[in-house]
This record gives sequence, structure tokens and C-alpha cells, in this order.
Amino acid sequence: MTTAPNRDRKPNIVARWFRGIFWSSSEKYFQIPVAPAVPPPSLGERLYAWTGGAEPTAKLYAAVGAILVVLTALEYLVWRQTFSDTWRVGLLLGLVSTKLVVAIAFFMNMKFDHPVVRRVFGFGFILAVAIVLSVTALYFKLNG
Repeated sequence: MTTAPNRDRKPNIVARWFRGIFWSSSEKYFQIPVAPAVPPPSLGERLYAWTGGAEPTAKLYAAVGAILVVLTALEYLVWRQTFSDTWRVGLLLGLVSTKLVVAIAFFMNMKFDHPVVRRVFGFGFILAVAIVLSVTALYFKLNG
């Protein structure tokens, strides 16, 4: 006597998990992931909300100006100290880079620009840092 297969039996948990991820119910078509209805906010949108909306307030501009003044004072102190040339150039390059990014981001209102403009600026900035570092390394290599 043969028994008919039990078609009402549920598959094991691994098979259900696999089918739930990769297959639709009974059609057996591969499921394509669906993008979320609302994409997460971009960096520009988060900065836009953080800086107070359409136009930054005078307090924010004053705070950014104070940060730039402090960075300039640090640059002067680094220049006047008796570090080795390698440390001095590295510290000054870091401070100048930070000041450049802060000044362009806030005072040139890059948050209102198209993301392609930000990418072009970022690529140019990275390229400029690479060139300065390579010229600095060449200078120290040639002059001991």
C-alpha cells in the first residue's frame, strides 16, 4: 500500500526563509528588490536642516567665523614653534585644508549647489592635496 504524498506539509524553516527571500509565493519568479518609497536624506539635506533651513542665521556665521579665527591662530602658533619641518608642514597642511573646507562649505553656500558641483570640488580638493604632498615629499627627498 502506497501513501499519497502530503501536499499540505510545510517545508522546513530554512526552505521557507530561502523562498521568502528569493521566490514569490506560487509563481516561482525571482523577486526583484523594491526600492524604499522614501529615500534616506542626503548629506546636503541633513546639513540644510542642521543649519536652520533656507538661509543660515547670523549666529551660525559668527560661530563659523570664530572657528576660522581659532584655526588661523593655531596656524600662526604652529609656524612660530620649533617643530621639525616634517611636522610643521603636516600640521599646517591639515589646518589649511580644514579652513578651506569650512570656508567654502559655509561662506560659499555649497549646500545649495547641485551634488555634481560638490563632487567636482571634492575631486579637485583631493587632487590638490595629493599634488602638494607629492611635491613636499620630493622637496624633502632632494634636500635631505
